[in-house]
Amino acid sequence: MARVIRYYTAKDGNGVKQRYPVVYTDITEYWEAPRMWEGSTAFIIGGGPSLKEQDLSPLKGRNVIGVNDAYMLGDWINVCFFGDPGWFYEHDKETVIRPDRSRHNGLRVFPGLIVGLASVLLVNARSDIRIMKTEPNGFKREPYRIGWNGNSGVAAINLALHFGAKRIVLLGFDMKSRKGNANWHDNIRRSRKQNEGRHVPDPAYNFWLRNIKQCEKHRRKYWPDVEILNATPDSALPQSVWPQVPLESIIEKEDKNE
Repeated sequence: MARVIRYYTAKDGNGVKQRYPVVYTDITEYWEAPRMWEGSTAFIIGGGPSLKEQDLSPLKGRNVIGVNDAYMLGDWINVCFFGDPGWFYEHDKETVIRPDRSRHNGLRVFPGLIVGLASVLLVNARSDIRIMKTEPNGFKREPYRIGWNGNSGVAAINLALHFGAKRIVLLGFDMKSRKGNANWHDNIRRSRKQNEGRHVPDPAYNFWLRNIKQCEKHRRKYWPDVEILNATPDSALPQSVWPQVPLESIIEKEDKNE
């Protein structure tokens, strides 16, 4: 059974020191992702600020993974995926109140599948949360393992691969800030004033981009027939890694093949 064996202190994504538990977990306790989207297309909605200007309505009725706050975009999101236990505790409610005082349905009433990488949640035996084993880098072949790569959006690609998707389309993968904003949403761990002009330093983006190149090597080796497309406008992701294609073109092609 999962149990906490010690704690360590580290800074979270906002630079605030937090105490994190180290959990001992048997492999059999991790969830194995089913190949529920075999041969189909998966759309992954990340956290980049470009989403503010992108029409996501064409995604309704399709296979969609919402990373972190993206589950709030609507009940058409099939899967909520997260990696940070601190984020989960903020959203594990029926109603989430954001810094601008707006109210949103929380994870307690989310109708879709919830998948996370926070093994500490296994200590409480949360049967409604599917927990997978976290690995530092790359994409992992075993259906219970996910490569973290320091980025929930990139980790979600590994989940889509496990689901059996033949094509994976990325949205909100800016990999850079826009007008000082790193996300399309504010951060509920910060006050409204702190959210204004939030900025993620360039070294964080550089770290993610280095890991992405390793992920693509694993994709070519283990999933050579899977196509990954970047539908994020003006993304900093290199075209040589995952080519940038307008979402409209992808949707048009999808609908013709139905």
